[in-house]
Amino acid sequence: MCLRIMKKLHLSFVSIFGFAAALGINFLLVSCNDEFKVTTDWKETAIVVGVLDPNDTVHYIKITKAFLDEKRNALEIAKIQDSLYFDPTRTVVTVEAWKNDQKIKTYNPVLDRTIAKDTGIFSAPTQILYKFEQAMTGDFRDKLTEYRLNIKTPNNNTITAKTNVVGDYFLLQPPAAAKIDWSNSNVRVRFQRPENATIYDLKVRIHYQDYAGPGFTNLIATRFVDWNLVKNAPISLNSSFIDYTFRGVQLFAFMRSNIPVLSNLNRRMLGTEFIIATGGKDLAQYISINNSSSNLAQIKLEYTNINNGLGLFSTRNTIPNLKLEMANRNYPLSSPTYFAPNIITGLDSLYIKYPELNFLRQ
Repeated sequence: MCLRIMKKLHLSFVSIFGFAAALGINFLLVSCNDEFKVTTDWKETAIVVGVLDPNDTVHYIKITKAFLDEKRNALEIAKIQDSLYFDPTRTVVTVEAWKNDQKIKTYNPVLDRTIAKDTGIFSAPTQILYKFEQAMTGDFRDKLTEYRLNIKTPNNNTITAKTNVVGDYFLLQPPAAAKIDWSNSNVRVRFQRPENATIYDLKVRIHYQDYAGPGFTNLIATRFVDWNLVKNAPISLNSSFIDYTFRGVQLFAFMRSNIPVLSNLNRRMLGTEFIIATGGKDLAQYISINNSSSNLAQIKLEYTNINNGLGLFSTRNTIPNLKLEMANRNYPLSSPTYFAPNIITGLDSLYIKYPELNFLRQ
């Protein structure tokens, strides 16, 4: 199957509530072959996007539609909300949790219009989402639990999809309570391979403080900047662990490029936090295929796990649970993946190579 950009196709904005923040994807696509010709006034196709995260208690699904219309302008229709969404009063959505072929719960997602969509060619700022609430503990976050999505459109079309939860995992390297010598060592990150995960992201969150006046006397703000080390890397199913090693001094070069030089303040390096996001097989394949084309005029979509529709229904899992940790008054010290630096020698390269950043010895 190929999907090509067509001037007369109208497809709503879809968004994946993806690795660390919402991932927005726009398509102007139509299913076709080399002999494809438009023979009807319109044909609807369901577009479904939902990524479940066991660390969340509220889960969102976006359901939109694509259709062909030779008689109306695409940009005109894109602004009409009714043209982008199925009538929610006549659309039935359910999600079922199954384990060992036994249904353990049924959810009836409710409408949500509270999350604004960015402005653009499609109707904004209001968008229609479906949400259900579930604290994924016990059986609900078990690697064997399968979530089954069922949608009945106003035209009585049935759309289905299913996904398993990405299992839990833990950071093994650096070891707990270690103080990292960023100046004089390679830094190794190691974690268990989560069940049902085939892709991962890794970033380092650098926590620091800005002070006015001499030394550390007048705290202005506590800040952080994120260094994305690994993006969409595959996870081998034959491995029990995932390892990634990098030179520690690379951290300081990143800081020089991403922290503003301000001569009227002093800074203290607090520490670093390792953030790892893992995704399921369907999410990995979806991202891989949709990132494979560098030519926006020749986008090809050859993967979907939505039956009788297009899109993605998958799962992810992130350590630490940032929503929980950032609500803690002791964050980032409370985070299980936070590490203080070795202040004796571990920051020497920062002080010597980049004095303009005004990080003071501690």
